[in-house]
Amino acid sequence: QQIFSKAWNRFFPSVIVGAESGPHRRPCNIEWIRSIVQQCKEAGVPSFVKQIHDEKGRVVKDINLFPEDIRVRELAWKPNI
Repeated sequence: QQIFSKAWNRFFPSVIVGAESGPHRRPCNIEWIRSIVQQCKEAGVPSFVKQIHDEKGRVVKDINLFPEDIRVRELAWKPNI
């Protein structure tokens, strides 16, 4: 589902997205994260993927273990960190 448009970058200087952590975390579909990253890219809004879940539902914070297309750590004040 489309969430962001080019007009949104006036309201969101950057977007931080990631799977939940903790003992009662809810599942996070990697496609949801991909969609948000792509929409941010299209809207010109920097995005930062904090963490994901692996195929067993474990939290992964190491960006080098993310699928390449979501290895994104951009912030409005520090692009491509």
